[in-house]
Amino acid sequence: MKEVRIKLITLVLAGLVVLGAAVWVGAGTTGIISGVVRSDDGKPISGANVIIAGTKLTTVTDANGYYVVTNVPPGDYDVRAEMVGYANASADRIAVTMDATTTVGFDLKQQAIQETAVTVSRPRPMIAPEQVNTLNLVTSSQENLTRTDPTSVNTVPGVLSTLPGVVVEPNGTGLTHIRGGKPEQIGYYIEGIPVTDPNLGTFSDNLFSTGVSKFQVYTGGFGAEYGNALGCVMNEVKKTGDGSPGLRMTAYAGGGDYRSGIAEIGGGSPGGFNYYASSILQRNDFSGTPVLASQTYDDSVAKLVWPSKNDTITLLALRGTLKGDLGTAFPAPGDFMRQRYTIAGAVWSHNFSPRSFLTIRPYYIHVDAMQSMLNNYSYLLDATSDQAGLTLGYTNQLNDRQLLKLGGSVLKSDNNQFANMPSVSELPTRWANNDVNTFQTALYAEEQLKLASKWTMNAGVRYEGITYDRKGLAYVAGDGAYDGVPILDATESALMPRFGLSYAADARTAWKFSWGKYMKFVPANSVQTIFIAIPSAEESQVGLGSTASQQATAGDISFEKQITDAMAYRITPFYSNYSHLGSLTPDEHGIMRYMDLGKAESRGVEFSLRRKMSANWQGWLSYTYATIKANDGPGPMTYTSWDRRHSISLVADYRKGKWGHTLRTDVGSGLADVYPTDPAARRAAPYAVFTYGLTFNLPNTSSLGDSLNLGIYNIFDNRQVAEYQSGIADATGGFTTGERCVSLGINKGF
Repeated sequence: MKEVRIKLITLVLAGLVVLGAAVWVGAGTTGIISGVVRSDDGKPISGANVIIAGTKLTTVTDANGYYVVTNVPPGDYDVRAEMVGYANASADRIAVTMDATTTVGFDLKQQAIQETAVTVSRPRPMIAPEQVNTLNLVTSSQENLTRTDPTSVNTVPGVLSTLPGVVVEPNGTGLTHIRGGKPEQIGYYIEGIPVTDPNLGTFSDNLFSTGVSKFQVYTGGFGAEYGNALGCVMNEVKKTGDGSPGLRMTAYAGGGDYRSGIAEIGGGSPGGFNYYASSILQRNDFSGTPVLASQTYDDSVAKLVWPSKNDTITLLALRGTLKGDLGTAFPAPGDFMRQRYTIAGAVWSHNFSPRSFLTIRPYYIHVDAMQSMLNNYSYLLDATSDQAGLTLGYTNQLNDRQLLKLGGSVLKSDNNQFANMPSVSELPTRWANNDVNTFQTALYAEEQLKLASKWTMNAGVRYEGITYDRKGLAYVAGDGAYDGVPILDATESALMPRFGLSYAADARTAWKFSWGKYMKFVPANSVQTIFIAIPSAEESQVGLGSTASQQATAGDISFEKQITDAMAYRITPFYSNYSHLGSLTPDEHGIMRYMDLGKAESRGVEFSLRRKMSANWQGWLSYTYATIKANDGPGPMTYTSWDRRHSISLVADYRKGKWGHTLRTDVGSGLADVYPTDPAARRAAPYAVFTYGLTFNLPNTSSLGDSLNLGIYNIFDNRQVAEYQSGIADATGGFTTGERCVSLGINKGF
């Protein structure tokens, strides 16, 4: 029973840290527009002007008629081509996405006298043949379609849960697994700034999607510019004032004491300066929630942008607080978790020419996290970190076939943790400090090469290193004190190759392959433990944990096909092999230490079908088949507690007139028991949860607001066990799906 207790504490700590709390480098937040300008007889035109409307970005075609404009913010643009002696041509609503090249070609008609410009309306492509990695883009409007239970609304796990390859645990923690990886192996960015906590090894913010404009999610392999992650990276871009002008307020209320209020304001000047700010206040209190019951959140973001001809300066500030009381998995009331964070960053981007630019990002992050289980397990953790970092990235479109990316980063973090360490034996409370500062460095080089008209290759390499500043003197058993030799700093580094290949059979069909090696640093709080009240000698001989970084080798093959102007699908078989996986494990004396003996393997296939708005319909379907096995060292691998063989998520949205209807359906096979070695271990039964949303757009003359919203989560109030937890004193023996919740909302702009 004591082993069960320790496993439960470890599970809950992971959940609380992830819910309350990883990667760092200069993630790409802009895209590229390129193409060739020809005359109507097919010959390239040299010296033609290409203008991106609504920006200060322009360029001129070269001797081959080729042009390129880099460092284009994500969005929809009208692109215009002009040349004396030819009629102007314009391509409207060209979509630019992060880390991708959009190709726009023009055929100009010769004429002696300038006539009205020719506007070309072309369907937006739904696949990017030159993007070799598996990339999912989710806009803010699509995020609104993913609304599910109130504990996941306006959160990153709530958005990710509808994507292929993703499993979000049903225990209220928001723990997210992508392609079989652990939650702490995912990398999270905001505006290219890594929201990382080197101390706890998880993200530094509260994972609220406040003010989000777009999510950029790599669910598989990723390029050399990203690091310190094993399974997935996600970059979140906030809204700008020119894209979200005016004041808007939204309020929701419903069952389970659900209350939510959102305010956002944006604007700008004719010169291009713009500002945006948003805040969320939210509260939930749902009966039966196993890990977190009553939850209170507040989260805010502010963004200022100053663009000029060759330079753009962006200032970003975020702050938030999360507090929650522990739920039904804990028999004694009064325990809680709390996290506060502050993020301040700046981005300076300088265009040397339309082909090349430099981006510099200095940033600061403060995290203060506390988890108290004193009433249940006599456990307390209080951790803080102060992080100061700098990333640099240089991009150059050398010619029409070669794109080069170079960059690097540094991150210094002052880390502190005060806790009492749990054990599996009846030993005195172990109060201890885990105060290990860290210094991280990274360098990367990546090239995208157009091998032929249909073949594109990405090849890159990344170096990462870390120094753990361990303190004090070694413990001497005979003396019963820390008076031995000085404890040396620990350093770890790795060199990781990445490779990708894409074959575009035509404009609507692409085959893609990616492969790479990845790593994740050990959290600083696991590297060294210094006990305050020293136990007996035989119980404290080891105060140092492993520093060997976690490793992964992963690859996938993807087939993408655009069936119609409004529909496309993707099929992606994948694999991942993990080694040196770490976890807090009790040693022979009952002391929790970080060990790196684990291995894991993940195999599966993803399918996604997407439909953009057409004939009043839009939505997407995601299906994943996967098997995930792991162990903690020698011995056979067993299925993990997040091993879900089949996962299906459907989001369908129908709009006509003033009415909008959204249906979200989540279906899956049962998860394995959290403790597979327990004789009572078993899988939960398959489940299905349905969520419905209704929107009514009010008349323009209404003083009440712009729209009314009705949401019904878990329409049929299915309360079956979603995951068994052997050893937890719960009537069901596990975690159930959330209770039905009906909510009403109103949206008003000013």
